Amino acid sequence: MNHWLILRPMEIKNLNGIAYPIALVVDDEPLIRMDTADIISEAGYHVIEAASADEALKFIEDYGALALLFTDVNTGGDIDGFELARTVTERWPETQIVVASGERLPRDEDMPRNARFIRKPFAAHAVLEALQEQRKQTMKVRKFSVTDANLVRSPGQDGDIYVGNLVDERHGGPITIGYGRYAPDQTLTETMAVDDVMIVLEGQLAVSTGAGTVTAGPGDIVYMPKGEAVTISTKGEGALTAYVTYPHWAVAHD
Repeated sequence: MNHWLILRPMEIKNLNGIAYPIALVVDDEPLIRMDTADIISEAGYHVIEAASADEALKFIEDYGALALLFTDVNTGGDIDGFELARTVTERWPETQIVVASGERLPRDEDMPRNARFIRKPFAAHAVLEALQEQRKQTMKVRKFSVTDANLVRSPGQDGDIYVGNLVDERHGGPITIGYGRYAPDQTLTETMAVDDVMIVLEGQLAVSTGAGTVTAGPGDIVYMPKGEAVTISTKGEGALTAYVTYPHWAVAHD
């Protein structure tokens, strides 16, 4: 997976259509920053790069809460990585945070309680282990509603079909959970890359396979096994669904 771009003046709204979690990598050394961005991108994130903690904070203030902040400590500017981590924790507590340094070890007061510290130079497996630990910290019993989902156009589709993950590869578990919205008179044909359970919440849709067609309405559950060729279609008012996939559909599609 390779979904990253360099931080630059841009329309923040362009990021809202990205289906992957947003990570920000902060380091004043370009090569180290690029290598770290590649590692984190391969872990399933869309990565933004910043050369200083000041630049990073300005981006977060414009964009809002991130899935992950990965920052060096000494980046130049008015604030360092420790202060950036504390500020982000205070203002956006849901953000996962990893701090790295080869020069300064954190004191108790330097690091927010939810952050992880790793020494530089680091290997890729150390970064991935830190991400896994951060993901586990965010896993807890939660209730979701459709307003919690950031619905974006389903990747690879031209129709008015939208998906929004709530739990996925960011969180360390084996499944993806989210909501889907189908506008009226839409058709989606694909071969299932994962096992997919779809629960119809509103409206009605039809799922067709070589064995026939099933029509599902509110309260109905449709199971679509991996490898099955399906066509999902809506009429009238469209449909709102919830879905659970195993494993993660975004990773499988990539």
